[in-house]
Amino acid sequence: MDKITLHDSTVSAQILVEKESASGIKKVAGKVMADLNAITGGKTKVKEFSGKLPKADVAIVPCIVGESAFLAELEQSKKISLKDVTGKWEVYKYILLHTDEVKNLLIVAGSDKLGTIYGLFNISELCGVSPLCYWADSVIPKKNTLKIEIDTKATKEPSVKFRGFFINDEWPCYGNWTMEHFGGFNAKMYDHVFELLLRLKGNYLWPAMWSSSFAWDGPGLDSYKLADEYGIYIGNSHHEPCLRAGEEYRQVRGPKSIYGDAWNYHANTKGITRFWKDSLDERGMFTSMVTVGMRGEADSTILGANATLKDNIDLLKDVITCQKKLIKETEKKYKKTFPQVLALYKEVEPFYYGDKDTEGLVDWDVLDDVILMLCEDNHGYLRTVPDDKMRKHPAGFGMYYHVDYHGDPISYEWINSSPLALMWEQMTQAYEYGIKSVWILNVGDLKHNEFPLTYFLNLAYDFDKYGTKAPNTCFDYTKKAVGTFFGNTLSEENVTEAAEILTETVRINGYRRPEALNPMIYDACHFGEAEAMLKRLDTLETRLKAFEKKLKGDAKRAWYSLTGFQTRATIALIRMHLYGGLNLLQAHQGLKSASDYARLVDKQIAEDKALKKEWADFENHKWRGMELASHVGFTKWNEDGSRYPLKIFVEPFDRPRLYVTRTDDEKVYDKVYGPVMRIKANDFEFAEGKTVSVRLSNMGVGKLKARVEMPKCKWLSMDITGEPFEIETDKVVTFTCNRSKLTEAKETALVSIIGDDTKVEVEFTACDNTKDAPKGVFLPGRFGYSILAKDYAEKSAPVGSKWLELKDYGVYDSAMKCFPVLTKYKKGEEPSLTYKVYALEDGEYTLQADFTPTNPLSRTGKLRYGVAVNGKAAGEYNTVPNGYRAGVAADKTWSQGVLTHRRSCTSKVSLKKGVNEITLLLKDPGLVPAKLYLYTENPPTSYFGMPESKRK
Repeated sequence: MDKITLHDSTVSAQILVEKESASGIKKVAGKVMADLNAITGGKTKVKEFSGKLPKADVAIVPCIVGESAFLAELEQSKKISLKDVTGKWEVYKYILLHTDEVKNLLIVAGSDKLGTIYGLFNISELCGVSPLCYWADSVIPKKNTLKIEIDTKATKEPSVKFRGFFINDEWPCYGNWTMEHFGGFNAKMYDHVFELLLRLKGNYLWPAMWSSSFAWDGPGLDSYKLADEYGIYIGNSHHEPCLRAGEEYRQVRGPKSIYGDAWNYHANTKGITRFWKDSLDERGMFTSMVTVGMRGEADSTILGANATLKDNIDLLKDVITCQKKLIKETEKKYKKTFPQVLALYKEVEPFYYGDKDTEGLVDWDVLDDVILMLCEDNHGYLRTVPDDKMRKHPAGFGMYYHVDYHGDPISYEWINSSPLALMWEQMTQAYEYGIKSVWILNVGDLKHNEFPLTYFLNLAYDFDKYGTKAPNTCFDYTKKAVGTFFGNTLSEENVTEAAEILTETVRINGYRRPEALNPMIYDACHFGEAEAMLKRLDTLETRLKAFEKKLKGDAKRAWYSLTGFQTRATIALIRMHLYGGLNLLQAHQGLKSASDYARLVDKQIAEDKALKKEWADFENHKWRGMELASHVGFTKWNEDGSRYPLKIFVEPFDRPRLYVTRTDDEKVYDKVYGPVMRIKANDFEFAEGKTVSVRLSNMGVGKLKARVEMPKCKWLSMDITGEPFEIETDKVVTFTCNRSKLTEAKETALVSIIGDDTKVEVEFTACDNTKDAPKGVFLPGRFGYSILAKDYAEKSAPVGSKWLELKDYGVYDSAMKCFPVLTKYKKGEEPSLTYKVYALEDGEYTLQADFTPTNPLSRTGKLRYGVAVNGKAAGEYNTVPNGYRAGVAADKTWSQGVLTHRRSCTSKVSLKKGVNEITLLLKDPGLVPAKLYLYTENPPTSYFGMPESKRK
């Protein structure tokens, strides 16, 4: 590493650009110069030169190898070598020289235009300017002395050739924002988009297209021209062929139009062909990637439901044959070659594969020079990937991935709800399966998804650094990115805290997308789930407020833009639903405290609306429009019919009245004629049983006089005295078991709860029946066993393979995956995980295995696992049913999986008294086990399931 001083009290760097340099290089040089000026307070301007360098103490000179006379002269005089850059794709190197004209000269030598641009913007990043300087209002550090360390080795070629994003689902947010601030989807707005793409070393963009045309709204071709200056490849989405935006045909069609009035190739061959040809003729001069194929208008199928597979394949062949002819003519006209892509999206995928009776496009040599873009299921889980034969496809494969989706089963478009760990796990798998030609990310409105975009493009640019060789490093990435985001002005401790708040916010949203929440998701009763989530939100809010107190000025503003708003909005929204759930539960129980929760729901609704306005007003309305996304209580795939939580107010009885409930059970115990109602609490018969909490509620007006009578018991205590007390609304009493006082013999303690004329009894039973269990085994609980996949007793994997825990991943914050992902498992050599459980008696159990809801990676439609109990095979199971269709809303297995981020599979197993070994064996790659449950009766419902069992 070499050091160079760009600014101090005696020198200030200039950027010198050859007059003959490409305009895009000059534009980026101006942006980098503006970054340096913002840091140093300078007013230096970019200077142009021709031939000899002007005099300077420190200068940066960006050049393109093969186009720069300045570089050529230096190389010919053997002052520099460019062999490690010449002929490469998007590579750059820094060269430090000391010349007569410039004492300290930093040359940015790029193999091509984009290589040079990346090298320039990397200088900004080395100086502390985040790529999110505009899109997340990052801190620009202020420095009197600016020194950087540079690596003078040439960079590697990017891991993925074409890397970019798709602005999509842009109304109402992005559309309103750009209309207010820029007057439309024009070049002035797109300059900010291009700058972000280039700072992140991307090169490919699908522009917004719901109601706009990139080629018309620049105005005219201005946006195309600007992208071309930067060297950015402009493409179009999966249903917009031949450089045409989908909106364009709607604007030009008609009975008298030269393009006809039907988006139907067979019925309107001449008009549709002319529509494509005119676009290629006009826009073919620009740097572009041409989408081929044809889908229906507005992301729909092209032929009706009655069309056969062969009908669709034949049509697609006719379409592509025509398009290829037009593209070839355009290439000849402009003396260039276009990269081309066919998106195998939704219904197009089966057209590619065909079936046993119908030949698909898979072996059609017309597509040899076309990148085949695969797509995940729109919710982050890959579908099919290239097999050994397909990976030989000459043009390679691409992946269209989502962190935003407008569609089934429920849209997610509001704020970032896509944890980096899932992206890492799925996209590393894509890369290992040979998907390396194109990666493109649907970022929706872009704002709020700018952070996962940075990770996606970094992973695509440098897979060696961030990919398979770097598992469980997402938090490390987040810390580094956050440090740069704050201009490297925060202490290590504060950077870590900021990264943890950001990560926790996305983690919580990743458990269940915000739009898919409702009051019934997190159980208001069982396992204390809702209360635990409320405590978690309280902790997050406390940390947020404490952290924000440390921030001032630019740092405070930047934090709010990056995640401060999202964290506050997340807390308000989830509290709203949690309070709604507690309101419904307690109203059902007849508790007057339900009304308190109804009022808390109102408070959070008001907070949600206030935050919306606050975000719109932020930074003189800089992002106004971006606050408009619907996000509360979706009841179908979109916002139609969405609703705030239902609130129920309970009218109290006209005098005090006692109701008793367990805090983790719905049943209410009160006054009855006949035998006293009795709560039977057998919790302390199990090793996990330590406490039981009981709620005493006053269902009437006034104060209820109550007392709790407990017999003398060496193993049972409570957190109150036996003295009488008054209850206005409710009081929770917690009973604790001292397990060290227990024996194998079952003991009983009867507690009486008395309030005025009502008496309720609680019968506690307790024993220690697992003293003989060996260390390391899981012990039975009240409802069975719950075991995280990571807590295995033994593991095995084929030679060359290994298990890896995926940390901070999925709905259980952990899962297990076997690497490398390309391995095909032979019978008898399957990867396996073994768990040890201690059973109190012989019996038949349900084994529920929860997996990440990944999809079959091949056309076989199988994701199988095997079960063995105590060394004997106990069955083989496919985690997806026959006919499973990922991405199809009608497929309940898929829909439920992506909503809950797990897929549960059950089977029957027999356990013997004592220690049992349960083994999961993976039969197909791609399965990611997360948790196991064993039970004899269905446990109480809850989103996260039973907490993990106690392990001895």
